[in-house]
Formats: sequence, structure tokens, C-alpha cells
Amino acid sequence: MKKEIFWGVLWGLTLGLLITALLFSTARSAAPQGDDAELEISITGDSVQVTIDTGGATKTVVVEADSVTRTASGLQVKDQLLIEDGKIVIDGVELSERELSRLSVDRQYEETSPWRDSDEKRQVKRKRLATVYKDRGGDMVSFGDIVIDTLTVIHGDVVAVSGDVTVGGTVYGDIVSVFGDIYLKGGANIQGDVSAPFGIVHRDPQVKVRGGVAGRHDYRQKKHKAGLALSARFNRVEGFTFLPDFKFSDRKGRIPSVEVNLAYAVTLKRWEYDFGIRHRIGKKMGPFFDIHMLQQAWSSDYWAFTELENTIAGLLFKEDYLDYYWRRGFSGTLGFFHKRGLDASVSYTAVKISNLERTAEKAIFGGNKKFRENWSTLLPDSADLQKVTGDLRELSMSSSYDTRDNKTSPHSGILTDIQWSQSVDSDPADFDYGVITAEAKGYIPLASDQTVMIRALGGYSDDYLPLFRRFFIGGGGSLRGYDYKEYSGNRYILVNADYVWQFYRSELGAGVFLDAGKAGYSGGEFRRNDLKTDVGVSLLVSDAFRLDLAQRLDDLDKSPVAFGRLQFLF
Repeated sequence: MKKEIFWGVLWGLTLGLLITALLFSTARSAAPQGDDAELEISITGDSVQVTIDTGGATKTVVVEADSVTRTASGLQVKDQLLIEDGKIVIDGVELSERELSRLSVDRQYEETSPWRDSDEKRQVKRKRLATVYKDRGGDMVSFGDIVIDTLTVIHGDVVAVSGDVTVGGTVYGDIVSVFGDIYLKGGANIQGDVSAPFGIVHRDPQVKVRGGVAGRHDYRQKKHKAGLALSARFNRVEGFTFLPDFKFSDRKGRIPSVEVNLAYAVTLKRWEYDFGIRHRIGKKMGPFFDIHMLQQAWSSDYWAFTELENTIAGLLFKEDYLDYYWRRGFSGTLGFFHKRGLDASVSYTAVKISNLERTAEKAIFGGNKKFRENWSTLLPDSADLQKVTGDLRELSMSSSYDTRDNKTSPHSGILTDIQWSQSVDSDPADFDYGVITAEAKGYIPLASDQTVMIRALGGYSDDYLPLFRRFFIGGGGSLRGYDYKEYSGNRYILVNADYVWQFYRSELGAGVFLDAGKAGYSGGEFRRNDLKTDVGVSLLVSDAFRLDLAQRLDDLDKSPVAFGRLQFLF
């Protein structure tokens, strides 16, 4: 009885905390913003784009490095742009620093990871290098010079549009001098990025910078980039898989990008490949296409667990949290994008599907422990395992909206995605299905070191779904207090809510969370299934590691489940 009271109180406190945080954030976001203009500065390689949105009109100027003329109190770019004395003039539209309700600074860069991830785009646009003015109270912004002495601590971003930045103290956000230089003095401690696209970053030996540092020379780029990389992954189906990767891209985006992934799975004894061509036509909006010829082992579980995490779990603990199938064929996508994060697309896939079995036995650690079989949550003689093989032709339509500040470790913004898929003239008849899925993620910053994160997912079909299309929930990445893939069906719903915070001046943090979800194979079964819930606490180490301890609430006799993740957020 005492145990039930304890968990009931903890669950109530958790829900109350989350509701309070959401109401507080909603009240803040609903505050009137006025009719002021917004200033957006985008750093894209060897140029800077300055845009003012006044609500009634938008003015944009692209500034090249050799087109800037220094004035006594600022800078000028011909008759298009003037920044001086606390004001900015773009194509005749003049606004003072006080009249700007929001200033955002973006940067586009490339990120290459040694591990393949299903959602990794490799070409990354970081949406938030710095966002200031009415964003967070601790920001420091000026059109002129900024000086931060050794005793000063800034809990936000530091942005100088046309002046220099000198820092000797601590800054917990990003530092940007758009058209000036940055001087980092001995003892300075910078938790974010440091960027001077048209200037130089001067850095003393004792300076600590957690993020990246980029000056004028770092932004100068060639028109094209080509590179060859070698990486590897490990799981119980492929064993070690070596991954040579060749990539060619045009910095300006004028011609399509090409990427060739070639792999050999050692214990599976098969060659794998993915030849991809993708292109976006236009900078702000326009059509895009993405075409792939592929032959590879694949998993439908990447939404819950990443390949890097799975490789480490397999090598060190003989655990594999993904189930795999083989696919060979073609996929193509044609769509339309908008720079505000909105896109819509139509995809067609024609692939040969077949099942895979466990082939790997050895790992670095684990002793005599054996890897589980592929699709181990099903009976070995299950008819479902026999119905994986066949020819699949699938037509899909999807739409998404993304305002997250960072793709890999977001702390603000939303992501919504909805997709409808229908098999078309597939073989066998078991591949005759239609399914719709939806996902929504929200990241609400309560302060510079506190974030509320909510994720809601769902899927629905009235048809028999093959294993690679079926919905499984339970375990890390879904219902964290339950067994691995404990529940399945052709329809499901899942909600995760986390409230996390960082300890003051520390890389450590903590959090509380609540998960709820259920799955079923028919309308009646789905309605009868009780909503499964769990609550838990988290220990965070920067953005690099989290340890979750979760207790399921439908059976308090079962012990809490501990699970480590290299993925800080959903």
C-alpha cells in the first residue's frame, strides 16, 4: 500500500510540474510582441545575407566580403546596406536597434559522422547560432562594439552586428560578430559557438570554448567539395560492416549532390550499397528530388534507437535493440520545400524484401551470453516471419514542418510530420496495405538551462501489416519502464514528456519524465487495451549522455528499468 501511495504521489507531482511548466511557457509565448520588425542574418559560406521583415515588406541584401566599406561609426555596402549609430538601413528602409523585436543569426555548415544514422542528412543547417532580442533576458546585443570583462557572466548570446567583441569573462551562449573581429582573452569561458564570418577570431591560450570557432578564413570555401570517408558499424545480423563513403556536393547548390555508400557485412557475407542523388532548386523555396538505388540491411526501429548506440551496446554488452530485414531496389522522392521549414513530397519505392537471421556470435564483452534472434519477440515458428519476403511497391505522400533550433540537439521549436503510404501492385498479397502515421515534437525552453520536451506519435491501419511496417512499443526510446517491444499492433499511440534542467555552471543535469501509450490489432482490442504509463528520472551529462530510470505504473511489483542513451533528446 505504501509503495502504491509513493508512486501515486510521484506521478501526481510529475504531471503537476509538467502542466505548470507548459502553462508558464504558454503565458510567456502569448505575450504581445508589438509590430516591430525582425532582422535575420544568415551566414552561408563566403557571404552573409541580411533580411528585414517589417510585416508589410521584406528587404534582403547579400553581402560579399569584398563589398564592405568601413565608415567612422559602422559599415556600408554600396547603396543597399548601412549599419551605424544604432540603426540599420536596407534598400531605404531604416530601423533603429530598439525597433527590432527579434534578431536571428544562422549558419550553414557540414557535419560528417563516422556512423550511419537513418535520419542523418550529413548536410546540416544550424537554425540557431544566436537568436536575440526578446528571446532570452540574458542576451547582449549591439550594432557597435561589445566588451565583457573578466568578472562578467552572460547567460545568453552575445551579438555585435558591425562592431568587435572582446570577452574576458563567461558566456553561456554563442558569440557572433557579423562584420567585425572577436577577441577572446585569457580565462574566458565560452559554452557556445564563436563566429566572425567577415573577421578574425583572436584567441589566447587559456580560453575555453565548448562549441566551434570560425573566422573569415574558415568560411572561405571552394565551389565544390568531394571527399572519401571510412567508418564501421556492428550488429548481430551483419556483424562488422565497413562503410566507405564518397560524397560530392556543390557549395552553392547549383548542381545535384551525389553520395555513394558501399559496405561489406562480414558475418552476413553480403555487399551493401546506397547510390543517392539529391538536389534542391532554389534557396528560399522550390522543388527538390532525392533518388536512391540500394541494397542493404535495414531496420524500422531507427526512430527509437540510433545505429551508434546499437553498435556500442552490441560490442560492449552483446545487446541489439534493432530488428532487421533485407531490401534491394529503388526509391525516389519528389517534393517542394520552403525555407521556413515546411515541405511536402511524394515518394515511390520498389524493393525486394526478405528476412534476415542472426549471424554474429562474438563481441568485445559479454562472455558466453548470446545475442537474441532477429524478431525475437515473436515465436520462432510464427507465420509472420514467413510473410516478410516479397516484392513491395509503395506510394507515399508526406508533409512536415520543422522550426527546431538544432536538428541533433534541439532545445526550442516544433517538428510535425504526417505520412500516408499505400502498397501498389505488390506481391505477395500480404503486402496489400494502407497505413497513416503522424508525429509531433515540441521543445519549450523555460530558461537557458531548462527545457520541456513533448513527443506524440501515432499510426493507424485496418489492414494486415508485415513485420517491417508493424508498430512495436516498449523499452528504451518508447515506453521506458516496459520490456522491449512488449506491445504491438496495426495501430498505436505514444506520448513522451520530459522536463530537464542543467545544474548551474555544470555539465551535469537532471530531469523527470512521463510516458504513456498502447497498441492493438483491431478497433475493439485497441479500445480495450489500458493505457500503459511509466514515470522516471534522468541523469544528464551535457548533451552527450543520459541515464533514465523508469517505473511502470500498471505493475509496481516489477523493478524500475535503467537505460543509458547517447541521445540527449527524443
